[in-house]
Amino acid sequence: MTSRKCYGPTVTSEKCPSNALEKGGKGSITEQLLNARPDVTTGGGAKTFAETATAGEWQGKTLREQRKRAATRL
Repeated sequence: MTSRKCYGPTVTSEKCPSNALEKGGKGSITEQLLNARPDVTTGGGAKTFAETATAGEWQGKTLREQRKRAATRL
């Protein structure tokens, strides 16, 4: 990740484009956490989970929808 502030897809596309899914990167910090399925994650916020994925398997879905389908708790 090229910046610690690239939590969601929107900011990642703007400030960390090399990390954006649509550019072939691993995605935003939150997208990477959802894909890694960690046991515990602290921090974050509802604003980031309300963002919509811009590429990949979850394109067009919010990160909250992705989390629900992955059966993780928020």
